Amino acid sequence: MQMEIMEILDAFPFYVMLVDGEHKILLANKAAKQHLGTRHRKIIGGYCPKVVHGIDGSIHGCPLKEAVEEGHAVEKELFDGPSGRWFHSAIYPIECKTEDGKRIFLHTIKDITEKKRMEEQLEEKNKELENIVYAATHDLRAPLVSIEGYVSLVARENRKKLDGNAAHYLERIGENTKQMEGLIQDLLELSRMGRIPLKFETCDAGTLIDEAPVSYTHLRAHETSLHLVCRLLLE
Repeated sequence: MQMEIMEILDAFPFYVMLVDGEHKILLANKAAKQHLGTRHRKIIGGYCPKVVHGIDGSIHGCPLKEAVEEGHAVEKELFDGPSGRWFHSAIYPIECKTEDGKRIFLHTIKDITEKKRMEEQLEEKNKELENIVYAATHDLRAPLVSIEGYVSLVARENRKKLDGNAAHYLERIGENTKQMEGLIQDLLELSRMGRIPLKFETCDAGTLIDEAPVSYTHLRAHETSLHLVCRLLLE
């Protein structure tokens, strides 16, 4: 049975170890031994912070210390200064105990340095995108302001001269201009979504369906179909 367990643990490409509450390593898989064995002759029975991080005391933010104190699983992302790398370190309490009655914990360590680098690159790209969108929305707003101003001027100075069709056309231009302003603002808000914390709240789906054609005028022509489809989905 022990051999089968080791075969399972050895299949993982990252560190998998069993440790007790005093940071003593009880078992280590092949990935841990291959990485640590060249520097440390003794892994099994060794002090985990010493074997893994080369220090004599518990590292700052060690998940094992918290797991022992709180009695639940703990997962953390930790930066290892000496190596300059990021690790996902996790501790999971298990029911087994050592012969002297100490609690046993499953300890996994994954190198996530590349993941963190990609996240940093993505953050930089998002900043660049936000700057581009901000500049674009500013440039798009400028002609809309002029259009609104001229439409208002024409309507005000030629109020008595305009027939019904002309007045209607000016009104439509004004409405479409406002709609375009709304779309530009939505685009700006969309570019900022990655920086805004998500807020969840309960809402009335029926009310949202009723308000959609009012808020988005291009949906008005399909209002009946929209209500029918949404009602069927809600039922």
